[in-house]
Amino acid sequence: MLLLCVPKPYRDEARLRKLYGDSAKRIFIPRTTKELANLVKEREETALRLEKAEIALIKKANAARNKFYRNNPQSAGVRRWFTTGRAIQTLNDQNTGNGKDMSSHNEMTTIDSGETVRQSNEPREAVLPDIQFLPEIELQDNVNDAEGGKNVPAHEEEEIKAEDLDYVHPYGLRPDLADVRGSVAAQWIPAEDRPHHRPIGNFGRRVDTIRWTRNRLKELNKEIFQLRRRIRRGEADPLPAAFIEFDTQEAAHAAQQVVVHHLPLQMAPGLLGIRPEEVIWESLRMKWWERIIRRLLILCGITAAIIFWSIPAAFVGLVSNIDYLTKEVPFLHWVNDLPSFVKGVIGGFLPPFALSVLMALVPIILRICAAQAGIPSLVIGELFTQNAYFAFQVVQVFLVTTITSAASGALQSIIENPLGIQSLLAQNLPKASNFYLSYILIQCLATGGTGILQAFSLIRHQIVAKTSDVPRTRFKTWHKLRPARWGGIFPVFTNMGVIALSYACIAPLILVFCAGGMAFMGLVWKYNLIYVFDTSTDSKGLFYPRALQQLIIGLYLAQICLIGLLILNKAYGPMGLVIALLLFTGLIHFLLRDAISRLMWNLPQTLALEEQIQEEEKIKLAANNDSGEANGNDAGGAAASYFDVEQAFGDEEEEAELEDTDEDDHHVVSNRGLEGAGNIRMALTAWVKSAAIEKFKTEADKYGINEYLRRAFAFLRNGDGEEPPGFLIRWLHPEEHEDFVALRKLLPQEERPPIAYKEGDKRATYEPPELWLPKPTLWIPRDEARVSRQEVAHTRLSTPISDLGAELSKSGRIVIDNIDAAPFEEHRLLL
Repeated sequence: MLLLCVPKPYRDEARLRKLYGDSAKRIFIPRTTKELANLVKEREETALRLEKAEIALIKKANAARNKFYRNNPQSAGVRRWFTTGRAIQTLNDQNTGNGKDMSSHNEMTTIDSGETVRQSNEPREAVLPDIQFLPEIELQDNVNDAEGGKNVPAHEEEEIKAEDLDYVHPYGLRPDLADVRGSVAAQWIPAEDRPHHRPIGNFGRRVDTIRWTRNRLKELNKEIFQLRRRIRRGEADPLPAAFIEFDTQEAAHAAQQVVVHHLPLQMAPGLLGIRPEEVIWESLRMKWWERIIRRLLILCGITAAIIFWSIPAAFVGLVSNIDYLTKEVPFLHWVNDLPSFVKGVIGGFLPPFALSVLMALVPIILRICAAQAGIPSLVIGELFTQNAYFAFQVVQVFLVTTITSAASGALQSIIENPLGIQSLLAQNLPKASNFYLSYILIQCLATGGTGILQAFSLIRHQIVAKTSDVPRTRFKTWHKLRPARWGGIFPVFTNMGVIALSYACIAPLILVFCAGGMAFMGLVWKYNLIYVFDTSTDSKGLFYPRALQQLIIGLYLAQICLIGLLILNKAYGPMGLVIALLLFTGLIHFLLRDAISRLMWNLPQTLALEEQIQEEEKIKLAANNDSGEANGNDAGGAAASYFDVEQAFGDEEEEAELEDTDEDDHHVVSNRGLEGAGNIRMALTAWVKSAAIEKFKTEADKYGINEYLRRAFAFLRNGDGEEPPGFLIRWLHPEEHEDFVALRKLLPQEERPPIAYKEGDKRATYEPPELWLPKPTLWIPRDEARVSRQEVAHTRLSTPISDLGAELSKSGRIVIDNIDAAPFEEHRLLL
């Protein structure tokens, strides 16, 4: 359970445990980590910049290498060496052909942008021009590395650790290659071509990206480690929130239903079933007054957006009436010259499609607003999005479009005859349903077809992923399934139901289109939920009942529409009946919502005992039946159980008569003339009923109606209780056949091992991610020039990195040959 707005005296584990008792298993009080969050975010961004720079360096070096070999096929096995000041060439006499004496002294060699390395005492050539070519020296006594295919000197084989086989100098190249930054890539590209950028903190001066990001990562790692240690010591202030884990589900729900604090808006609301990955940690720091102000401002902004969003929606409604626009707007006369098919597409297809695209941007904006309003959970944010997006849908897609579409067709007639507005609107409002027929077809059929084809996913997997130069992007593409964001899905189809209910009395044909479209979308979503979409949050089924409650808005609008049409046609008698029906619908809606609202969020305490009570009732019933059969009271068992022979009947009447005798005689009125009249009336009524029933049975048997009804009810009941009940019985008695106990038995009863957290697993605690996120892991492709080997060896001192599973092809494209070798951990929660 998550508690919000916890006052300072209760931000203590001991006091919270005293408040909730022994049922509180673990208590987590998060602390302020804003500075740490900024550092962790900067480290992630810096690591990604380093990864892109590494990939760019690898691609540049290999492109230069391949180009050189294409232009100089006779130089196969020869490598180039670039330096900033001079080039050093190590050659044997037989390779160079000159017999100069080589000096034997230590020499400082400048390699790759000014970094100096002292070379060993060995023969050196005199200073040569900037570009020289070095023959590749093959080692005779090398052992082949099975993993990476590189050669390692035999005398060093015993000194190599198992985990370092791929990254031991000289990376499968010349044994005298300097083990300094970029020495492998420097054989093919100069220092000026290395990735670089101009950070603001360096006053815009150019720096080498790889070197700068490595140093910055080392600094950030140190700062993050020190800050985490201070926070865990308790030096940071606690946030006004607390996570409490209980030993049982019943205890958690009991604690959630208790009013905890004596002041309003303190330690409330208590959110149940929330997991660490669902928490919006930025919202936990807000105080109660800040949360109220933010929510008020966000709601005002959404209301203003609903109003001003009607401008483009109204334009879409105007475009749907293309015949009127071509007549009244001069520069659109050319539309009349188009073929009828094209005009039909423009007037019938483009407006609904544009409206769908326009409304698709709204959920994204609403989710951002939900986070800014202080909503602490992603699930609650989706519910907030569902409510706000449904308001957008009803106002923009239905009301504004209906009014503009109907008014645009009758605008000229209204201007010419203002007094005839009643009859004109009455004639044109039903015609506006043509737009919604196209809208429902596009939303259901086109969206359903796209959902089956998964065109966007196809483009993402086959085009975007393959053209990406970052292996991390391909890993996310293939390992991350899209979640079903119900806050932006349910309102679209709920609004279709509202439109269908509203136009059911005006244009009943819309019911056929809506029913067919909904049936098709049901099949599509069944397929997608099983094979396409993924979920990482548990909504506890709250979206569907909320959509059902929102569907009642369609009844309100339908009745208001009928009232308006009846007023326009001056039918005041039926208008009064519909107004009474509108009031009755509102009353039923209020009572229904008040009855089930608490059951939506809270778990009733009786559910824990319901199954036990049902089992006890069955045992008692079986025991009574057995005792009745043993005593021989099969025929009269019901009467014997109904009448209690030990009960003294008539005593109450005698006592009442004794009390009446004390009263005065003038208060007693004799009616002996009417005595027995009630019994005669009851007897006559029973005789008439029995005679009518017998007559009906006789006629029903004569025409075979009884047999037909018996078979029909037997088909619906599916037997006498031994078999599962039929549809009619389940629909008439849901409290018996679809209650909690019956539905729980339908779930798979598989024994699963209890969830056990590993020791030191930070994901088992409710802490912000910045307190436990590990160092970012980089993934670069392996290349033939062996640049990636040296980059891995040097970069892993700053952050984890790997070049396994990805390769750079000869054409310069990155190929993922083993996606399972990606160095990223995937944690899956099985529900």
